Amino acid sequence: MSYLEHFLKETTSTTRHGSVDSVEGDIEDNRAPSITSSKSNLSELSIDPTSPLSHELLNKSSSTHGQTNLQPKPKSHQFLVRTFSAPTKCNHCTSLMVGLTRQGVVCEVCGFACHMPCCDKVPPMCPVPHDQTKRPLGIDPTRGIGTAYEGYVKVPKMGGVKKGWVRQFVVVCDFKLFLYDISPDRNALPSVYVSQVLDMRDEEFSITTSLLEPPGLRNHTLMLADTESEKTKWVVALSELHRILKRNNLPNTTIFRAKELLDNTLAFIKNVMSGAIIDPDRLVIGTEEGLFCLDLDRN
Repeated sequence: MSYLEHFLKETTSTTRHGSVDSVEGDIEDNRAPSITSSKSNLSELSIDPTSPLSHELLNKSSSTHGQTNLQPKPKSHQFLVRTFSAPTKCNHCTSLMVGLTRQGVVCEVCGFACHMPCCDKVPPMCPVPHDQTKRPLGIDPTRGIGTAYEGYVKVPKMGGVKKGWVRQFVVVCDFKLFLYDISPDRNALPSVYVSQVLDMRDEEFSITTSLLEPPGLRNHTLMLADTESEKTKWVVALSELHRILKRNNLPNTTIFRAKELLDNTLAFIKNVMSGAIIDPDRLVIGTEEGLFCLDLDRN
C-alpha cells in the first residue's frame, strides 16, 4: 500500500469516527438538558448596565411589573335630580330633603341620595363604602343639622279629640318636628306633604305629658303614643334635645316672623297688592293708593 493510500484510509476513518461522536454528543445534549447547567448559565450571564440592550430589558421588566400592580380606577358618582314621593333623609347629613319636587339628587349607579349642597361633600368613590352609607341618627349640636328621632304617633282629628285620632309620621330633624299625614290604607307610606312643623327653637316651646288640663298656651299639639314605653322614649328624646339646644345657645336662623296686621281704621290693608320686609319691625305694602310703611311696634 502506498503512502498516499494509507493516508487517505486514516483520514476517512478519522472523519467518520469524529462525525459519529459529534452527532452522539449533540443527541445527548438535546436529549437530557441539565436544569442545573441552565441555571448556572443564567447566573453566569452578565449584562452590561451601560449597553442599550440592558436598558431595554430593564424598561420592559419595570413596565410589566407596573402593569401587574395597577388597580382598577374607582368610578365616580352620576348624580341626577330626583323627586321623592315620601319623606327621605340625606345619606350624608341625615337631614330631611324637604319640598314637593326636586328635593335632592340620587346616584344612578349606587343609589346614594343626598341634598344638592351635600353632593360635593360625598365621598367620591362609587359605590360609597359600606361604613359610610348609613350614618347613625343624630343632630350635630354645633350646627343643629341632622335627624335625631322618628316614629309614628296619633294626633287629634279636625274638630278635637272627641272626633278621634289619626296616625301621623313624625321626624325630629334640625331641631324641628315635621308631621306627615298617612293615608288610612294599609301599609301606606307617609305623604311628602308636611302637615305641620313645630320649631324647638321657639322660646315658648316645651314638652309636657299626662296633663289633665290644657297648659293655657297659645298653641299646643297633642300626640298619643301606642304604648307607655314609646311615650317615654318620645318625652326623653325631645327633652334631651331641647336641653342641648338651650345649652349650646345656637343662633336664631329664622328668616320670617309672622305677625297679624289688624287695624279697622286703615281700609287699604284689605286691598294690599304687594309687600316687602324692611327689617323685623317694619313692613312696606303696596296698594292702589300708593306705597305705605307700617311700623309693627307701634299701636
